Amino acid sequence: MQWLNKHHLSKQVKKFETQSGLNFQTTAIFYDEKARVIQTLSQHQLGGTERISTVYNFEDQPERSLTSRTSPAVPDILRIYSYNVAGQLASISHKIGAQLPVTLVSYTYNDLGQQIAKTFPPFLLQTNPTPILVYLRIQLK
Repeated sequence: MQWLNKHHLSKQVKKFETQSGLNFQTTAIFYDEKARVIQTLSQHQLGGTERISTVYNFEDQPERSLTSRTSPAVPDILRIYSYNVAGQLASISHKIGAQLPVTLVSYTYNDLGQQIAKTFPPFLLQTNPTPILVYLRIQLK
């Protein structure tokens, strides 16, 4: 990735009004030569700066996304996207700080490339009794 070829867009969003006037939140968005968002810098509502950096694979799909903040109390969050050989999203994992990566969701596809199941990790099953969502496809003749 060449940092010299980044394109930049900056915007201000009205966050809230105070007695002393308007308060704006500034965001800077950086694009690569293919117009993909590769980095976003923004002011965090609790103070400090938030940086989200995304790395893409050769098929223009996001491979990793790192969210970091200037506050040392908030750990970095790494989101990892995995794809199958057909280029379909197979799983999404994330890693918070120095913890081990956790798979948030896994997808299963049939031979036609249609999504047939979505599986969640065991820690989500405590609140959701259905671990697998199965999609039934009816073919009309």
